[in-house]
Amino acid sequence: MSVDLVLKKLHTESNYKRMGDHRKFKFVLDHLNSTDAVISFFIEVLKYKRYQANKIAYNVVYHKKYYQNQLNKPGQVN
Repeated sequence: MSVDLVLKKLHTESNYKRMGDHRKFKFVLDHLNSTDAVISFFIEVLKYKRYQANKIAYNVVYHKKYYQNQLNKPGQVN
């Protein structure tokens, strides 16, 4: 998907919902399908610093893995 289209969708979505960095990251990740592409999108298009984009990516991936581990713990009833 092109960068312009993703940016337009992101702008439209953020008009309806209040989007923090994590939600923006997940939204763009759904459209670009690559963590590296999302990080470069945040740096080049949204003008984030590299450390900020990497921190957001790390937190999103970490929380996803943490949540999956919590769901898959043996002996825990959900």
